[in-house]
Amino acid sequence: MLEYYDGFLRLNNGKLEHGAFQRGAVDTSNLPQIADADLTDEPTIVSDGWKTTFNQVGVIYREITRAHKDDIQKYRDADNYQRTGEIKAENVQRPWINNAATAMRYAVEYGKLSKNLFIIFSGARRVGRGRRIGVRS
Repeated sequence: MLEYYDGFLRLNNGKLEHGAFQRGAVDTSNLPQIADADLTDEPTIVSDGWKTTFNQVGVIYREITRAHKDDIQKYRDADNYQRTGEIKAENVQRPWINNAATAMRYAVEYGKLSKNLFIIFSGARRVGRGRRIGVRS
């Protein structure tokens, strides 16, 4: 499991890819190494869980067969709805999409990504005093 990843996720031709921000050469030889034995207690992990996700995505697009008038395609995530117990909708404007099939495909992918990208975790670890020497607080 990655403890820290300075990067991003993106869809490229229907495939999920990861990218990393370039930071140049970093000298890690002077950084302290902290192992499980150096921890004073279990790490605390906090999550908002499913509160930050949504389970209905509406893609508003310009339908070519209706003289480019606004139309909408919706994706509903039943799993997310079952977990949250409420409808949490988000509509996105995508005027460059001009047919229902593409709008629906976009809504499905956007909805699936929301489940994976919008669940936020944070945490903390406590380290014994002997290992904190030279570590900035």
